[in-house]
Amino acid sequence: MKKIPKGLWLPFISLCILGAPGSAQSQKSALTTGKAVAFPALATVEKETFLNTITTTGPDGIRYKLVQEGDRLPKLYLNNKLIPTGELDRYTALIDKLTSILWERQKEAARQNEARINSQQLAIVNDLVKDQIIKNQKDALSFRLTLNEFIVNGQNQSFTIFNRYMKKYINNADKMYQFNYSSK
Repeated sequence: MKKIPKGLWLPFISLCILGAPGSAQSQKSALTTGKAVAFPALATVEKETFLNTITTTGPDGIRYKLVQEGDRLPKLYLNNKLIPTGELDRYTALIDKLTSILWERQKEAARQNEARINSQQLAIVNDLVKDQIIKNQKDALSFRLTLNEFIVNGQNQSFTIFNRYMKKYINNADKMYQFNYSSK
């Protein structure tokens, strides 16, 4: 029997396993069901919102509507008629102008959201001081409040305290508050 060179063992073994007549791989490839396989949709259709849709009427009386969904090509409508993607180059200046307005809307929404979160975090810290969990605002080194836990400065809080804060600040399953919290 010939010796197989040192570096070729793994590829040789792989070929033997995959090519063996009774292997699962060859059995799977031999099976055909004749049925169509339904794959889940990868992208869902976003609904039009104030943050991704802008409508305006030009001086010529034409109604323009731009819908920008994530990083997809924009959808441009003229008088409610969708412009084919191949023709979007003709409207680059208009699309750029409308897109910049959408970006400003999104930036403002992000600023408002950040201000709301900061306000809520400050309210939680003030409650922590009021409830004597910490002595003052500067003592709030970190906290994490979720539907399942309340940790302040690395310490799990009692069920009573957790329940009170959770009921006051967590109004849906996706909501949580974190301040300088690291899960390390």
